[in-house]
Amino acid sequence: MVEAKINVPVLNNGTSSSAFNREEYIRHLSKNLFEVLMLKREIPDDFLRKYHLSSKGIGDDLYFLTESYFRQKGLFKGKHSMSDYITPNAMKAIESGIVSKNLIYEHMVPKNLYIKQISEITLAGQLTEEFIYDLLIKYYFVCSVTKEEDEKLPSIKMADDWDGINPFYRYEKAGIEFLPNRKEVTSE
Repeated sequence: MVEAKINVPVLNNGTSSSAFNREEYIRHLSKNLFEVLMLKREIPDDFLRKYHLSSKGIGDDLYFLTESYFRQKGLFKGKHSMSDYITPNAMKAIESGIVSKNLIYEHMVPKNLYIKQISEITLAGQLTEEFIYDLLIKYYFVCSVTKEEDEKLPSIKMADDWDGINPFYRYEKAGIEFLPNRKEVTSE
């Protein structure tokens, strides 16, 4: 008898009955980002193409694809509902309703470190969906933090002693505690 793999719906902080599965999420982002970048490679104007294939342009695409995924799954309850992790202080701010001015949607590994690689490989004509997937599964983690916590983090780089593997290193080194922001369902 063959067992079917089923994602069981769980509550996302009590607000949604849709399931979250990181593997499915990163596959979705990889596939769609690859398609977008292949289209953008064909922009005939050099200046416009370079902008759209810059770290800024790709970062914007990644954010909007993330939001699109969360909306399709019924998981979107504002920007901070999309973060993988949240600090206890950020959680308190959300519970008190003081969100927009005091919280940061912060990439745990500065996104410029991996988006720059995607940009360079795209411009060289060597981008694959699997290349995007490999980078995102390792490094694409977001944490909702307070402005005060964000100020403790180096903004655009990892420490020189980072091993290139641990995506939580900046937070651990800065002594910033964080918790999962949603329940993940895995296929078994």
